[in-house]
Amino acid sequence: MLTTNPVLITLSTLGIVAGGFFIAASEFVIVTRIWLAMSLDRTLPSWFGNVNPRTHTPVGPVILSMVISVVAAYLFDYWPPFYSVITVGSVMGPAAVVFVTSIAAILFPKRRREIYEQAPVARYKPLGIPLIVLIGLASALASFSVDAMYLGAPELGYNAPVPVAFTFGILLLGFLLYYVNYAYQKAKGVDITIAFKQLPPD
Repeated sequence: MLTTNPVLITLSTLGIVAGGFFIAASEFVIVTRIWLAMSLDRTLPSWFGNVNPRTHTPVGPVILSMVISVVAAYLFDYWPPFYSVITVGSVMGPAAVVFVTSIAAILFPKRRREIYEQAPVARYKPLGIPLIVLIGLASALASFSVDAMYLGAPELGYNAPVPVAFTFGILLLGFLLYYVNYAYQKAKGVDITIAFKQLPPD
């Protein structure tokens, strides 16, 4: 945007195109990997964890992810209110995930003291405060500030009904599906919360 040099324009354009392909591919990988992990934890049906023996990939979930992406792309192009859902949600969602993870980091030394004390990071305690707690506080403040900015600045377009309904509707739907599945699995004698009681050895 700031240059008329054809070489720089060409290089930057190719970089944007390449980055677009990378982001699209990585999103498919990330989503289907999360679905597969959730199926192993019994928080999603086992279908999401089915791996094709020939391709060694979860073909069904990949196709489902593609269908959802096509529908979202159509809405993005032809339904203007959905534009804010995508653009704002792409910031709100990840920032909220970072915020929740930051809270987990803050609580980790207290909630899982025996695991924390065996970790190398336990040696670092500036001002007598665990380093992981300080980093968690800084991260939580930064991510909360980003979400608060989007919620409190109408000029960014988030305070419209459609983005709010989509973002928080998906969040509430996730909670609802989890607890419905929890009750279903509990009735079968399976406690899915056990999967989250202990960090895996890594």
